[in-house]
Amino acid sequence: VPEKPAPLVEVQPVQVRDVQVVVKGFGTVTPKVEVQIVPQVSGKVVWMNPNLTAGGFIRAYEEIFRIEPRDYELAVQQAQALVADAQVKLDLEKAEAEVAVREWKQLHPDSEPTSPLVLREPQIRKAEAALESARAQLSVAKLSLERTRVSLPIDVRIVSESVDLGQYVIAGQPVGQAYGMDAVEIRLPLEDKELAWFDIPGEPALADGNAGPAERTMAEVTAEFAGAVHTWTGYVARTVGQVDKVSRMVTVVVEVPNP
Repeated sequence: VPEKPAPLVEVQPVQVRDVQVVVKGFGTVTPKVEVQIVPQVSGKVVWMNPNLTAGGFIRAYEEIFRIEPRDYELAVQQAQALVADAQVKLDLEKAEAEVAVREWKQLHPDSEPTSPLVLREPQIRKAEAALESARAQLSVAKLSLERTRVSLPIDVRIVSESVDLGQYVIAGQPVGQAYGMDAVEIRLPLEDKELAWFDIPGEPALADGNAGPAERTMAEVTAEFAGAVHTWTGYVARTVGQVDKVSRMVTVVVEVPNP
């Protein structure tokens, strides 16, 4: 009987270990926040920040330009006068109410007033309402005065401006454009199969369909500019939520804080 030789095999021991998968993409850096510089009150520009020019850098809450405040200061004084007048009327009503109570007790010592009009309660409430209205007008006047100093709540770099000293600006009309310096974004088109290698915040896991708490996936952003290579550290923030109809790619947004 012929022997059946065993097949020759090569055996190699294997070990389970973690392998880092690198997913690469290319995109254009865009600011996360783009704002228009819009005054909230109208008036003549009497001061401008020297950095209010294309490429200028302005810190958060640093004054960008100032509108002539004289009209708004007068409005505050007028509102203060209305508050004082309303306070006097309220004090008079309360004093007359005390007099009315004493007169009622003298004429009717054994009975209580049958109507709130006797104690001037409606008149007092009306005077209190008038005082609250005057105080609200004063708050509005003070707010308008504060808004003559235009600023932004974030660090920005100026993209363009269309305002100059002596120019009359209108409330709600843009006079410049800037972008925030707190963070930038890069949109990277990737194939859908590459999304299986990392988690996206707020998105269900695409590999097995089980949605779990997503860990922040770090990203290394590299750019060559001015003859040197610069590197920043960012993270995957989100996807745009749809597949490109032409390329069938999924756009992933990488955010870089404090660039």
